Amino acid sequence: MPKRTSTPPTSVGPLPFVGPRDIAKVLRTAMPEAPSDRHLEVLRAALSLMAERGYAGASLRALAAKVGVQQPSLYHWFDSKEQLAEQIVTHLGPTLFVPALVGDLPDDLFAMPRFLVEATIQIWSQPDYVSFVRLVLALSTELPRFRNAARLLYGQAVERGVPAVFHGFLERGEIDLEEAMTLTRTAVNGIGLMMIEERAIEGRADPSPEARAYAVALARQLEDALRFRRSGRRVTAAR
Repeated sequence: MPKRTSTPPTSVGPLPFVGPRDIAKVLRTAMPEAPSDRHLEVLRAALSLMAERGYAGASLRALAAKVGVQQPSLYHWFDSKEQLAEQIVTHLGPTLFVPALVGDLPDDLFAMPRFLVEATIQIWSQPDYVSFVRLVLALSTELPRFRNAARLLYGQAVERGVPAVFHGFLERGEIDLEEAMTLTRTAVNGIGLMMIEERAIEGRADPSPEARAYAVALARQLEDALRFRRSGRRVTAAR
């Protein structure tokens, strides 16, 4: 049986969106072959194994034992540990965005900063996502293909996610795509850096009071920036 590869496409054309629930599906199906539920189960087990033992200490033999199969059965999906790590990003990574994107979107544009900040915190509430980011940080300097896969995942999350999340506001002309991209990157990166510090480095189970206060302040500042733009003075990304 031919082996499946996880080499990502170099470009992806525009696709229609209905709402934020579509983002993970779009990212997954943008790959040459969308992963099955069993494939994702194996990748989750691999992420758990690497979290326990580190990349160097996690072998395909140990993974096979963990998921209850013979090692050759794993070659149906990947043929090396490096390819396995890449698939954790390209195939499993998009599914980790889902818990933050299953609720209703705000109808008010000025509520979007708080939505984006809280969605980011919700993503970080998953232990699997914490393990995922630790793996990305650990391997990105060592494996070029892993680094490229991570860059593609997060790039597509913004490129594809922003038009989906802001669909109604974009259609009504309340915001343009460049501004929506800037708002999203500022919200996600702003609170995300603090989550890296608290969750990935310090190992906190929940955001600290300081992080919560910062999240509120960040959302308010972004809301103020939107209101400033609405007054006729445009806010643009720093160059």
